[in-house]
Amino acid sequence: MFKEVAFERTLIAAFLVGGVVGIGFGWFLFPFLFPLLDASGTAVWVQAIASVAAIYWAGRQGRALFQHQKKEREKAAVQLAVDVVRTLHSHLEKLGGSRWWPGDRLKAVATGKNYFKIDYLDPVERMLDQVNLEHLSGTRSVVIMVEVRSKIWRIKEYLTWIIENVEDVQLREEKGEKIFDDRASRIKKEVADISTYLSELIVHRDKYEPIPTVDS
Repeated sequence: MFKEVAFERTLIAAFLVGGVVGIGFGWFLFPFLFPLLDASGTAVWVQAIASVAAIYWAGRQGRALFQHQKKEREKAAVQLAVDVVRTLHSHLEKLGGSRWWPGDRLKAVATGKNYFKIDYLDPVERMLDQVNLEHLSGTRSVVIMVEVRSKIWRIKEYLTWIIENVEDVQLREEKGEKIFDDRASRIKKEVADISTYLSELIVHRDKYEPIPTVDS
């Protein structure tokens, strides 16, 4: 915004300086140009000045319209991100509460007593693909969406490890280690972190004030 204001001030200053120089130069050349300054010549000069003013105004309006459209895209993208992460978190909460925590539920999944496939999380992860990160470029929301995806990857890693190493885990459990409880709490924390990111997205969304329409 400040760069745009500075640019406009610089442009106006340039016009003023150019005008002053032009007037001075015109006075110097007046005796030579007087025969050319008939009515038609004056009309040409007026038309030229009006054209320059029109081009400047069109450029200014074009920049305002571009900024307006950019903000609208960002606002829509942030709202979509909120909706997607809210749905994703709700799904993970329900799935986790019935499958992954506390530790005895995670144990049931690892031993096959509670049927679950890691592939069940793929549709959850694909929800994030709905959000166009290009429209969030330069905002905190991009980092948040990347972090949310990393949380899902981490949940999948925890589940994959516990399922693939279930026999070793059970032996260690017999020796007193609480691996199922530990992994269950880690997964639950990842889901809780997604909830925190959701709250941050909502705060970001609420910062967008109504954008004034561009004068036609």
